[in-house]
Amino acid sequence: MATAGGRAAGTASRALGRGGGTTLPGIVARYVEPRIAGALAAQLMNGCVLVSGTNGKTTTTRLISAILSASGRRVVHNRAGANLMSGVTTALLTTRGDTGLFEIDEATLPAAVAELRPRLVLCLNLFRDQLDRYGELNTLGAKWGAALAQLAPEATVLLNADDPLVASLGCELSSHVEYFGLDSSGHALPSMQHAADSIYCPRCGALLDFGAVYYGHLGHYQCTGCGFERPAPNFAATDVRLGLDSPTRFKLGGMELETSLPGLYNVYNVLAAAAAGTILGVDPEMVAGTVKDFAGAFGRTETVEIEGKRLRLLLAKNPVGFNEIIRTLELDPAPLQVYIALNDRTADG
Repeated sequence: MATAGGRAAGTASRALGRGGGTTLPGIVARYVEPRIAGALAAQLMNGCVLVSGTNGKTTTTRLISAILSASGRRVVHNRAGANLMSGVTTALLTTRGDTGLFEIDEATLPAAVAELRPRLVLCLNLFRDQLDRYGELNTLGAKWGAALAQLAPEATVLLNADDPLVASLGCELSSHVEYFGLDSSGHALPSMQHAADSIYCPRCGALLDFGAVYYGHLGHYQCTGCGFERPAPNFAATDVRLGLDSPTRFKLGGMELETSLPGLYNVYNVLAAAAAGTILGVDPEMVAGTVKDFAGAFGRTETVEIEGKRLRLLLAKNPVGFNEIIRTLELDPAPLQVYIALNDRTADG
């Protein structure tokens, strides 16, 4: 009944022009059966992958989807970006496949982990974003940690080694933990940015000593108080060469990855997606080929020509993201005019 009701609601929503049906089917189905997403996810032969973080989750999830699809997986994916449980449920109701892949809102990750029982959880980063909904980062980090602690031992958690708060979540987990990060000292900033958030040790509260800062609070760090330090990444990006009109390139072990996505922040996104694909058993050559052919999500990394002028569309949702957009645009040697379009302050999903 829940499945039929949800699908009917989606059909009606589209027919009446009231929306694309990306959340309403899930809302209706969850009203009838609150745990329906978990029941549907349990039917997926290859289980579920969850991707969460403040910045980069849409691009990273779409890239993982492309990698998995290239390997022959049939991916159930909330591609439209409806990343609350209603959107995840809608994707499970309306798409047939063998592998679940879901972009998850940061505050929704604990509920998604509990209900979907994923085989892989990818945690990208935590920055100040919507404090009216999320509260302080340490509060959100504690909720993530409690949720991840409930994963089965055979599950894998993939964490950003360069984010102190995110990396610290792996210290107490019984599931398999792997890390990704940058080893590229040539792209370190001369000093900490004002938009940095996690500058204190998540374990003892002492001020962290940063040996390198890549952007925001992401970098190489150690605590002189308790000894907590950046874990050595299992997946490290080295020899990073940034481009704007030319490809960005970096090495990941024996792979050379090339992407049209510009900026150091996209190196993190591509690195995370490539690491996830590798963990999920995709051939490295297929990962590299998919990364090379991948284009960014709508409105996030686009270049269009209008009346002989080049217009670049780049998305930022918070101070650290905006800093990285400016830093990326500085790769262009031509004089720039920057136009800022503000959104309607409505949260994703």
